[in-house]
Amino acid sequence: MAQTPVVPRCPLCAGAKGLAHLDEVRDHITGQQFAITRCGICGLGVTKPQLDDLTSYYPPAYRKYTGLTRACLRWLYGRRMRSVTKRMNRLGIALDMGCGDGWMLDALRRQGWSVLGIERTPQSARAAWVEHGVPAIAGGLEAIQARPCADLIIMFHVLEHLPDPLEALCQCAARLKPGGWLLVSVPNLESWQARWFGRHWFHLDVPRHLFHFSPSSVKHALASAGLEVRCLRFTSWEHDPYGWLQSALNQLGFPQNQLTKRLMGDHGAARLTPQRVAMGLVAALFIVPSVVLSVASWMAGRGAILEVVAAKSHT
Repeated sequence: MAQTPVVPRCPLCAGAKGLAHLDEVRDHITGQQFAITRCGICGLGVTKPQLDDLTSYYPPAYRKYTGLTRACLRWLYGRRMRSVTKRMNRLGIALDMGCGDGWMLDALRRQGWSVLGIERTPQSARAAWVEHGVPAIAGGLEAIQARPCADLIIMFHVLEHLPDPLEALCQCAARLKPGGWLLVSVPNLESWQARWFGRHWFHLDVPRHLFHFSPSSVKHALASAGLEVRCLRFTSWEHDPYGWLQSALNQLGFPQNQLTKRLMGDHGAARLTPQRVAMGLVAALFIVPSVVLSVASWMAGRGAILEVVAAKSHT
C-alpha cells in the first residue's frame, strides 16, 4: 500500500502551501550552496537545509567592522536608540538579544536605562563587557526568569538566526512588562533589493539566516506571540544603502561580499589587485544611486530592512 507523502509545513503558520523561491544561494564564507523555500500563506522564507551546528559558519570577524565603518555604525545605532527612548517616553530595564559589542545598550545606558545583553557564546558576551562595560550573559532568554521584568527588548537582526522564532517571541512576551516594547529588525524578503538581486542579495546571508521574513510573516508571528504591532518602518541608514551597493557588486560578478570582508578587516581582502581596484571604482559610482534607491524604497514601503515595534497589552 502506497504511503501518502508527507507535506512539509511552515514552521510559523503550519501551512502546507509551499513555493519554490531560490536555489543555489551561496554562503560567502564557505562557498556552500543552499536553497530558500517560501510559504505560500504567510510568506516566511526557510533556508534549506538547516544545519544543527553553525559554529564554523560564524568566523571571529563576522560582523566585526573596523575603522570608519565601525565609528559610523556605532553613531547610527546610538541615534536609533535615542529615537526609541523619545518615542517610548519612558526609561526602565532594557534587554538586547544578540547585543554584539554592546553599542545599543551603551547608548541606552547613557540615557538612564538599566541594561543587560544576551549573546550566543561566552566569548561574544565578553566583548560587550570589554568594549563598553555593558553586562552581558551567554545563552538565551531562558536564563532570565519568565516573569514581566523588561520595559524594552531588542532583537536587532537576531530573529532570522533563531531555530524557533515563534518560541523566541513568546519568551520575549513573557518577560515584557505591560505596555513594554519589543523592537524587532529583520531583512525584508519583499523589498526591492530582494526582488531585484535574488540569490545575490547581500541580506540573505545563508545559512546563518535560517528564516527570511516579510511584513506579513512578522506580523503573523508577533500576533501569535500575543503582541500588538504598533509601528512598521523601513528606514535603515545602517544597512539599506550598503545593501544596494554590495548586492550590485555581487550581481556584477565580483567575489561575493568582498567589500564587506574588506570592511571587517579581512587582510586577504585588503590586498590590492586589478579586480579589487575595479570593484572600488564601481562601488564609488554606486554610492549616490544606492542612497537614492534606498530613500525611494522607504517611501514605497519596500525597504531592505523591516523594523517592527510591538507592545504587550496593559490588560
